[in-house]
Amino acid sequence: MQEPKTISMDAGNGVENYVLIPKQQWEKEHLQKVTEDKEIKLRPWAHEITGIKSYNKLIPLLNHYRKDLDINNGGCVYFPNKPGVPYKFVAGEFKDFVIRHKRVFTKAKI
Repeated sequence: MQEPKTISMDAGNGVENYVLIPKQQWEKEHLQKVTEDKEIKLRPWAHEITGIKSYNKLIPLLNHYRKDLDINNGGCVYFPNKPGVPYKFVAGEFKDFVIRHKRVFTKAKI
């Protein structure tokens, strides 16, 4: 096996050695490390996670919690501000929110 190529650099903390990795290999490895929790999902996924099949039940419920959920307030849901733009959800954070508010989402199914 070939020894990896290294380069010595001083980035202000003294001289350190860095391993050079081909860009394509790094991109592939990096993409594989992206966890599902940080994936961005669309509204059909939210219907699946909440168990609420009706758009007319899910959207008002999301709007009720908009202050907590809105990505502009540090939440995990992108609320579109014009028609035709999809809702987007940060998967892991939204799952956690649904679990914390299980009673509300369970009632909405009925």
